[in-house]
Amino acid sequence: MSFSICGSVLPEAFGPVVSSQLHHFSDASEAAYGSVSYLRLVNEEGRVHCSFLFAKSRLAPLKSVSIPRLELSAATLSVHHDKMLKRESEMSFSDPSVFWTDSMSVLRYVKNESKRFHTFVANRITTIRDGSTPDQWYHVEGAMNPGDHTSRGLSADAFLNCTEWLLGPEFLWKCKLKWPKLTDSSLSQVMTRK
Repeated sequence: MSFSICGSVLPEAFGPVVSSQLHHFSDASEAAYGSVSYLRLVNEEGRVHCSFLFAKSRLAPLKSVSIPRLELSAATLSVHHDKMLKRESEMSFSDPSVFWTDSMSVLRYVKNESKRFHTFVANRITTIRDGSTPDQWYHVEGAMNPGDHTSRGLSADAFLNCTEWLLGPEFLWKCKLKWPKLTDSSLSQVMTRK
């Protein structure tokens, strides 16, 4: 078996790009946390193309850390990736970056405007707020989150057959109206639980 990645993020004969946007997916488990980033392009005909750009995993600390805190660390990693990719790439991005998480805790932290947090959380929220705004954060179900592979890993065979890893989740290839949305009850949980 072999594995290869196309070196170009712009497909042949794609035509003029009218929208370019970074999408970052974060996740955490008891073993590790991480983030994976994709470039989403749209041409003037509305055709979409997504490309894998970057991923990083980190082992969870030996000292026990709660899953919500690890999820917050993964979200912080996404913000670092966003800054790095914007700094290092030769592209300009027409649309604000989008940050995806399957953690309701992270969304509550990010969207909270009033509560003061302990140092661990406060430091990470400061980094997240310095590099993004709350309306750039979206919820994705765990089953559709490619960030899951950064925290739980894949066998070699599963990796070679995982098109989601290289191309991003299927919904990213669709128009924004078809992206995952929080249900009213879930949105209420995010906004009311502090």
